[in-house]
Amino acid sequence: AEAEAEAAAAAVRRAAEAPVENRVLAAEIAAADAHAQSRLAEMQSRCAEATSRAAEMELLAASSAGEAEAALAHASEAAAECAEARVAFTALAAQLAGAEGERDIMAVAADEARAAAA
Repeated sequence: AEAEAEAAAAAVRRAAEAPVENRVLAAEIAAADAHAQSRLAEMQSRCAEATSRAAEMELLAASSAGEAEAALAHASEAAAECAEARVAFTALAAQLAGAEGERDIMAVAADEARAAAA
């Protein structure tokens, strides 16, 4: 009977301690949950920042691509103008060479005329 009384007393003590342990566990769970919620909010904030930065980078890349296309078009126009200038220069060089040839012919003719007149 004495053993049964001790077992019953131990059971009563455990039953009395159980609500305390449950409250401690509940407080630990609540603290862990609050910490987890805080970390989740922090991660969501970081994710939002990273998404925003990615969107900015995409805009910048698109803008840079547009600027690169415009620069390429400008360079292409400049190359076309340069080709036109080369053609015009070649034509002028040909005219100059023709004029120099004519001048040489005229100089020879003038020399011949002077020689004939003398």
